Amino acid sequence: MKALKENVKALLISSAIVSSATFAYVYGKATRNRLRYQASLVDERSKDNTRMSNEFFGINWGYRADSMIKDRIDTGDVLFVKFSCENCISTTEMVKCYARHFTALEGEYDSVGFTYRNQYDLYVIYSNFDELKIERYADFLSKPYCSEISLRKLAIKNETRDDAKTIHRRLTDWINKTTTSTFDSTTLLYDVKPENKDASVSTLIRTFLSLMNIASQDSTFGHFDLNLLDNAKPVYFSNRYSLDKKLIIRSKTNDELVA
Repeated sequence: MKALKENVKALLISSAIVSSATFAYVYGKATRNRLRYQASLVDERSKDNTRMSNEFFGINWGYRADSMIKDRIDTGDVLFVKFSCENCISTTEMVKCYARHFTALEGEYDSVGFTYRNQYDLYVIYSNFDELKIERYADFLSKPYCSEISLRKLAIKNETRDDAKTIHRRLTDWINKTTTSTFDSTTLLYDVKPENKDASVSTLIRTFLSLMNIASQDSTFGHFDLNLLDNAKPVYFSNRYSLDKKLIIRSKTNDELVA
């Protein structure tokens, strides 16, 4: 019995040491990532500064392509996202990311975002490790842990101007009811903050399909598979709605090409 107690004690001590070492590594890695990311936001050398008016999309080249893509995106388009755990900028997010990747199938998306455009800017509404985020499109692209981002534009069969206006009005009403908004006259930036930050990927998809009134009426879904949503004709959409061809905005090769 004494030997058993000693073995259990040794096991607990070893587990505590391993857990402490793991946390120290994750904490240190996330802290370094955050400091590096914050520095990149103010370092002019990391930006495409060929013109003072150029936005910062997270990399110091390819501004024209990013700007052209941004101009094409409208309210209701869909972004699919994969996270790079080792590039997360908070300890909590890094732990959640590794936990998800441990159980997820290879190649699965980690999150989804829906776009919203108003007179100020283009925004992305997405689930960030089950937390609702609303960010300017340029800020979203600059996140170092968003390793892969692809776009599918919403397509409507026999679309009329009223269709687009209705989707935009419904999303605008939702944002006005569920967020607090401020306009900074100095930076000319319009910030939108969600009041309720709890949002899993499935919750976010369900909310937006309902808001945009494009959900299939054939059945209800408790869980949404992002790989099924990433399709020209998602099973979750009614017949009038589809998604255009996928456009890759960010990929792992971007990290290798940053100057």
